[in-house]
Amino acid sequence: MDQEAVTTEELKAGPGSGMKKSVVIIYLLLFYTAWSLCVLLLFKELEKSIENETLFELVRSGVVKNLVWTLPALLLIKKYGPFLQVSLKEMFGFKLKWLEVLLIAVFFTVCIIIPQFIRKGGLSISESFGPGNVVGLLFVGLTEELVFRGWLLNVSYLKDKHTLSIAVNTLFFLLIHFPIRIATGTFVSFFTTGGFVSVLIVGWVLGEAFIRYRSILPCILLHMYWDLLVMMFV
Repeated sequence: MDQEAVTTEELKAGPGSGMKKSVVIIYLLLFYTAWSLCVLLLFKELEKSIENETLFELVRSGVVKNLVWTLPALLLIKKYGPFLQVSLKEMFGFKLKWLEVLLIAVFFTVCIIIPQFIRKGGLSISESFGPGNVVGLLFVGLTEELVFRGWLLNVSYLKDKHTLSIAVNTLFFLLIHFPIRIATGTFVSFFTTGGFVSVLIVGWVLGEAFIRYRSILPCILLHMYWDLLVMMFV
């Protein structure tokens, strides 16, 4: 047998079997640094110069976030395709169990609606919900799911360490929320009010969904739906 030959299983076993772990580590360092600088410095300056909320959100989510999140993730997915659990083509397939996806959406609804109903004694759309939120929703699912499920989970997932793979990915998903919490002065309350728990729940569910359906489409749709509920009612 040719020693240089590599089986599909060996390729998909993870970065340690064929692709240097340093690729993922360097990516994480660059990604978290770049996004932290954007949130803590760049966006504050942009907000001062762009008074229109919708236009600001278009620049932040549609331009900057796609450059920092989507573009590098797509390039890495394409470059390291043989090492991934799910190929780029399969990732955008439509062979899904839509009833299961719908049930997850119902679960998300219950997680948001019931606590808000109990806390407020009813439901009302947030006064801060507006066109800017809608613009953000158009990009959030695609950008964040491509990075955390389409790339990071895809390249690091180990079938024999399923729970650990999902847990690590969920932790990284939680960490990316820190810069915005620091920038908005809600870092402490994020933990004292239990807000971080919802991020962990969503991250875990979306990680499981990606591995189960071998498609990023349900992750994008469910992510957008969760954020819509949060923006409207929380």
